[in-house]
Amino acid sequence: MPRPARRNSTLPLLHLSLISLLALPAPREALAEKSATASDEMAAPFAGGWCGEARHGGQVRRLALHVPEAGDQPVTVDIPAMDAWGIAIGGLKATEAGLEIGAWPLTWEGERARLTGSLPAWLVPRRTIPVEFERCDPPAREEPDWNYPAPEIAWSLELDGAVWAGLELDRAANRVLVATVAGTLTALEMGSGERAWTWSAGGAIRAQPSVIGDAVYVASDDGRVSKLARLSGRLLWQAEIGTGPERLGPESPDSKWDRYGSSVVEAGGRLFVGSRDGALYCLDPETGERLWRFQTEDILQATPATSGERVFVASFDGGVTALSAANGEPLWRFDAQLPVPADLAVADGVVLAGSRTYDLHALAEGSGEPVWSRFFWFSWIDSPPNVVSGVAYVGSSDVLLLSALSTRTGDAVWETLLPGWSWARPAVAGGGVFTGTVGSVTYVGARAGTFVAVDRASGRIRWLYPAPAPEEGQWGFGASAAATEDLVFAADLGGRIYAFRARS
Repeated sequence: MPRPARRNSTLPLLHLSLISLLALPAPREALAEKSATASDEMAAPFAGGWCGEARHGGQVRRLALHVPEAGDQPVTVDIPAMDAWGIAIGGLKATEAGLEIGAWPLTWEGERARLTGSLPAWLVPRRTIPVEFERCDPPAREEPDWNYPAPEIAWSLELDGAVWAGLELDRAANRVLVATVAGTLTALEMGSGERAWTWSAGGAIRAQPSVIGDAVYVASDDGRVSKLARLSGRLLWQAEIGTGPERLGPESPDSKWDRYGSSVVEAGGRLFVGSRDGALYCLDPETGERLWRFQTEDILQATPATSGERVFVASFDGGVTALSAANGEPLWRFDAQLPVPADLAVADGVVLAGSRTYDLHALAEGSGEPVWSRFFWFSWIDSPPNVVSGVAYVGSSDVLLLSALSTRTGDAVWETLLPGWSWARPAVAGGGVFTGTVGSVTYVGARAGTFVAVDRASGRIRWLYPAPAPEEGQWGFGASAAATEDLVFAADLGGRIYAFRARS
């Protein structure tokens, strides 16, 4: 399968789970420094390899430092858990306690011949996790084997733009709905891919369309929610919900990595949708009239979740809030400390919320008290969980795992290594779990854009489809897939939708 080119990169260029680096001006400046900070005499006693272990929550992850003999060369680090190797992290300099590598202080314990300290904030935000290094010959990278059977493609169709919005099934009409960043929403016949209707919004569509009753609701980046007739695509009404800040791409140091938009959900005869202006809107489904509005302190791209008379909303301000569905009055709030970008899920009495502190939180539906948290090393949780029969299926960023977790305890049923970032909601149908990965041509580790089918019971990969890699940028499958017992629908960043045979 295609592999991304391996190019030299320094840590300030990491743009995913290590984005905390970009939020910390002092470490960023220190890590960008490549000038000589130590003499060759000072560096020589520490030259060579150092292997370390970091422990948290019963989990262990290993790292390796490579200290060069020349003082004007940067120290590099290997992080096998994120398949990142040879990352330059700064020059070496002496301190009273021991060493400082870039902005990372380590203490020299001479009697034990150990370097000790804590993982730096640019690697693990909002936590103090001890790490201890000893001399070693660091292990070499083992190339994963991604040679799996290819799926059978029932049909595919070129669209007019990249697809980030999740795909939606209109099961009553036997159609699949797909939306693009060009602002086009299309209904396709599931069996053939033939277009049933097409509608154009005034802005990019990054929110999954929602089939509710006889209508399709879709939010677009022009700050509107549109209601369309489900069978014809005819526009019935539009409601203004605000536009918020401009989306900044991965090339911008100020990017929020806000790839998606909030979908519309319905409960109790009301519609709920989040907006990039930081507000949750409650709308009348018949007219689009605003019934109430709840304001947060940052953008919303997470689709809200509902249960009974409660609606749950998550914001880039780090808050997960339960509101009265009737009037928007706050009932409780949980502070996740960093952005909660992924759609929420409510199941088995808990609200599941993924945070950029590397945690998937399970919060008591009635009180917001933490029931459990699952820590994902070095990895944002931008993937919305999909809960089926007491198991939450969720992707991750730099740890490159698709996980099946117990909703009762957070324990792993299984974990499967994937070839790239899995930001989308996994689809579950029959005995399979289906999800896409996104790759990047320029990154510190190999990341490839693929679509995979995994056995639901064991986590074993059944088949894998490699998306064609471009000369530069990101590629692959960033949109949440949709699946039936027979077909799996997936759309890629190259602007093509596929219908794969589920049992390929």
